[in-house]
Amino acid sequence: MPRPSPPESVGAIRHRDGELDIWHEALPGSFWIFQASDDLLRWVNLSQPIPSPHSMLSNLLLAAPKDDHLYYRAVSVD
Repeated sequence: MPRPSPPESVGAIRHRDGELDIWHEALPGSFWIFQASDDLLRWVNLSQPIPSPHSMLSNLLLAAPKDDHLYYRAVSVD
């Protein structure tokens, strides 16, 4: 069963050019999907499963996404 990450382990930064950089701190070798929501009920996948590297910091760079969401999370797919 997929499990969401703890809120403190996910961050998002909007760059001046509109790019959105989402990062997640997780154990190396685990796989995660980044998701976004506006209401904490309906979640949209932003990525395919991404492995957490040895640095323990996975990230996803979205080139100026057209939808701004209020909430982001990573969901384990282990």
